[in-house]
Amino acid sequence: MTQAALLLHSSQPAVSHQLASTKRETRTPLLRREPRGVTLTPAGRSVIARSRARTLHDHPRRR
Repeated sequence: MTQAALLLHSSQPAVSHQLASTKRETRTPLLRREPRGVTLTPAGRSVIARSRARTLHDHPRRR
């Protein structure tokens, strides 16, 4: 979470809060906790793909 927060220029609690909120909305786990970090579940990969597509649609200059 710390690395994600750094990449997003955000705080670790804010990233964790957003993940928890998205997990509640989707009603499914988005991350799988591993001994050395986390990996995305299939649902997590789907959420990422939809978010990226929406971002590119809303901000075409970012392509």
